[in-house]
Amino acid sequence: MSKRKGVKKSREEILREKRERERERRRKIREDPVKKEEQKEKERQKYMKQKQDKIKKTVDDMTPRELRQIRKKWKENSKNYRLKKKRAEMERSLLELNTPPVSSDEENRPANVDVSIQRQVGRKIANRNKVKRYRDRKNAERKMQDLKRKSESYKKKYYRLLEKTKQEKNHKTIDTDLTPLTKVNMLLDASQIESSKVEEVKKSLIFGEVVQQQLVNTYQELKSDQKKQIFKKILDGKVIKKYKLRTKLSTVMKFRKSSNFDNKDISSFERKKGKHTQRTEIIKQKIKDFLEQEDNSRVCPGKKEFVKKNKVKKQKRFLSNTLKNLYHKFLHAYPNLKMSYKFFCLARPFYIKPMRVCDRDTCKCITHANMELIIQSLYVNNVVFGKTPNDMVKDICCSSYAPDCLLRKCKNCENAKPHFKEYNENDIIQYFQWIYLKQNYFNKKTQTVKQTRKIAKQPKEVKASELVTIFMKNLPIFLSHEGRISHQHQSISELKKVLKANEIIIHCDFSENYSLKYAEEIQSFHFGGARQQISLHTVVVYSKDGSNTVTKSYCTLSESLHHGPAAIWAHLQPILKEYTENGIDIIHFLSDSPATQYRNKQMFSFITNHFMEHFPEVKNVSWNYHEAGHGKGAPDGIGGVCKRTADRIVAQGKDISNFESLVNILGECCPGIVFHVINSKDIDTFASIIDKQSLLAFKGTLKVHQVKPVKKKLWLRSLSCFTCRDFCNHFHLGSLVYKDVSSSAESDEDFDEDLPLSDLFKNKSAESDEDSDEDLPLSDLFKNKPKIKFSDVYSDDEAPTCSYPSSRVKTGDYVLISLQSANKKLVDYYRYVAVCQSDYEDGEIKVAFLKLSD
Repeated sequence: MSKRKGVKKSREEILREKRERERERRRKIREDPVKKEEQKEKERQKYMKQKQDKIKKTVDDMTPRELRQIRKKWKENSKNYRLKKKRAEMERSLLELNTPPVSSDEENRPANVDVSIQRQVGRKIANRNKVKRYRDRKNAERKMQDLKRKSESYKKKYYRLLEKTKQEKNHKTIDTDLTPLTKVNMLLDASQIESSKVEEVKKSLIFGEVVQQQLVNTYQELKSDQKKQIFKKILDGKVIKKYKLRTKLSTVMKFRKSSNFDNKDISSFERKKGKHTQRTEIIKQKIKDFLEQEDNSRVCPGKKEFVKKNKVKKQKRFLSNTLKNLYHKFLHAYPNLKMSYKFFCLARPFYIKPMRVCDRDTCKCITHANMELIIQSLYVNNVVFGKTPNDMVKDICCSSYAPDCLLRKCKNCENAKPHFKEYNENDIIQYFQWIYLKQNYFNKKTQTVKQTRKIAKQPKEVKASELVTIFMKNLPIFLSHEGRISHQHQSISELKKVLKANEIIIHCDFSENYSLKYAEEIQSFHFGGARQQISLHTVVVYSKDGSNTVTKSYCTLSESLHHGPAAIWAHLQPILKEYTENGIDIIHFLSDSPATQYRNKQMFSFITNHFMEHFPEVKNVSWNYHEAGHGKGAPDGIGGVCKRTADRIVAQGKDISNFESLVNILGECCPGIVFHVINSKDIDTFASIIDKQSLLAFKGTLKVHQVKPVKKKLWLRSLSCFTCRDFCNHFHLGSLVYKDVSSSAESDEDFDEDLPLSDLFKNKSAESDEDSDEDLPLSDLFKNKPKIKFSDVYSDDEAPTCSYPSSRVKTGDYVLISLQSANKKLVDYYRYVAVCQSDYEDGEIKVAFLKLSD
């Protein structure tokens, strides 16, 4: 093509020239054998590279979905190819048939073209006969239809005449197949009515017959039994009953009796619940209650963690174990129920969900986490049979849910040990552990290097025998931890069932502070520190209403961000007043166990010294703690609802810019929750009381799970006990005695030799002296005194004397042993408490000295 100077080519021209050049290039390649082979080699290499890079996949490399798609494409291509080939063959045949010969010579005519005149005539005759047969068949079918129609008509006329004849003989019944007008005429002929009223009576009768016939036809057209029963209920009303026409109605309408439906209320038509259905509903309710227990699932505290189904919104709960394990636990709790695992899974409520990766536990207990990591490593290296802590518990305990078995108090399994496989003790095993690490960092403000403690998941490598030793060392700690969890949950569950009318349970917890928001925010406010936060303290109160346990939700809000003991009592004050004024005199508190909030010496002192002063109506009170790391409960759901509701209002375009607007909005949008406002003055009032009170530290506070004040004495227990309504010594850890005037310790001269040791110190705290330290635990009395060395104490060679008759000293008795001091400057005698290991024989008694504790 010649180039046109000064004329800009269009896009079409450029593309056309490009295509011509490409066509010419391919032609040259085809004509040159060498270039043709090179081109083929390039394409082959390109294909192999695409195959290697997985751009073009073979059948073996394809996924089942890709294989189905490519096979479907192959079928379409094959189908199109066959159609194209068939179409080309038909075109060729048509051209051969319709193309005239080049000359009239018979030799030039194609051999496959039939030009027989007889064949053409025969084809015309065959087509004519075919049309005739088709026309005859249609006529025969039409005549047959006419005959059938006439036959049905004559048959109906025959039956009508037959029924008419019967009616003339016996006027007792009126055939329902007759038309309404015929029926009315027959009734009028058979009755004697004045001629002036015949038309009026005739119209009324025709109306009644027409309505009846229409109702019968409508009833017969209904398909489902439910609609038929509703239709029957519409007709079977008070008027029919008044005139005693129910039997007549059933005869005319031909209603079919059915007991499958309960048609008391037409608007809410439901199936009757038979025995099987009622039993299924009862089992489903038991499964729901079981899965909602705190030890089987945990409620999500987040405001966004909810699920909605059929216009029912519920806070999410995540299962604490697999459905398979919970199924076996349910059967253990209800041994008389028999059900399949499939039914148990189907009966799970929609808002109780199994854990997923995105729903992972970010507040997992470190004890559980570390034990699980050790067991997983042992299982992977074929050392143990179980791969989860739950499997190991089943291996060594009679029941993995019984607190006595977990706390090693069961006689059947207290000495049981896990089973191990045969393994090489020198094999190196890698495992992970969550540990605290000390890290140094440079403080720019103070220009000093400081040390902080951070937790991290670190890998470790040890021998198999060493890891088994670590596992056996941590196993009792883990079992005790599991036992406390199980005991606390079971105790609270049992307490809820046996609550009395004058008794309540207050389950409380602080929710995460809510940050006030605007519908639209500028960047400097959104990322700055000017956003105000509000404290939310959520409470669920369990009380008794007749035979039912009733729950009531509370949320107290405050502008103060303090979460200490003073803030806790300020938040609880309005709720306690509401119930104490209504006759409640026994209160059980339930909370998680953070040392900065609910479980500390300030709380212990207040509940012992000042609780009864503020609430004199209360006769008995106890505070119970969940095991550390397992305190999620119902109050967390209240916090999630409140914060989610506030965010929804903000998303709708309304500002929540101050404390008052938040309180008003939550009060309007959350009618199921009772809200109270707590002022900073209320918190300051309780803070001043706590600051002035005497505080006693208890060594072993982290072991405390129940505290119970009795007058000025606080009893501390390792586990909660509700079976004993009065005072008991179950799970006793120690006690704290709070007194305004302390009693002095008695001298050694007052020692009564005829009393046992337990009776000697029974009433020591009754007497008072200002200089006594008896309020403190025993460990605090000797905290600042010098430790006794072995060289300070000795015994002479003379036989020791016993102030108690020697013959009465038996194995297991407690004795007080006095030894002379080598250092007379300190003290003349040291006295030690010991337990007898043998009876008194030959002037000797074997004893074991007791260790100083709280």
